[in-house]
Amino acid sequence: GRAQSVPNTGIFPCVISQATCKSRSSTEVAAYLDRIRSYQYTPMSADALSSFGDPSLVFGYTWLTMVCDQSHYLPWLEKKCRALGIGWQKRFVERLEELSPEFDAVVNCTGLGSRALCGDRELQSVRGQVLRVKAPWVKKATVITTPDGVTYINPQVDCVVLGGTKQIGNWSREPTREDTELIWNRCLKLDPSLAHAR
Repeated sequence: GRAQSVPNTGIFPCVISQATCKSRSSTEVAAYLDRIRSYQYTPMSADALSSFGDPSLVFGYTWLTMVCDQSHYLPWLEKKCRALGIGWQKRFVERLEELSPEFDAVVNCTGLGSRALCGDRELQSVRGQVLRVKAPWVKKATVITTPDGVTYINPQVDCVVLGGTKQIGNWSREPTREDTELIWNRCLKLDPSLAHAR
């Protein structure tokens, strides 16, 4: 069927252009997109790839899929659950086993907290920094993977997310000026219209 927004949920259709410096077969990409419920898939032409201005890019595709803006989806989901009589608790636990006598199922969404909660000492931080800007004219997402890293422009309901970083083993939660400038400059090169963003 046709991809459509789901009112008040933050779920909406989005066209994503994705290009990479790594070669991929069309069959491999199509199988991946099928698994994540892509609605349309089109390989990029050489001209479309060259429009990104990076000679390292060798393969690309455009696809339509559903995007979920968590800042809208999670409040909608909580409201829906409460309407169904599902209770909510906020409390501190030291081990997941503390919950087993009370609940049939536990969904662990603790992220890096799982290191302590589950005793997983192999869990490592991967620090990601993003920028959020107001650029309502940006309706399509772009993801570019080069030897320098991943650059992305991701429209959401109320903003556009610009990224990003992937710093393995970095536990800092503070944004840095260096990463801010790096992200901004890479995204501005990808879409010069962002110069008008707020």
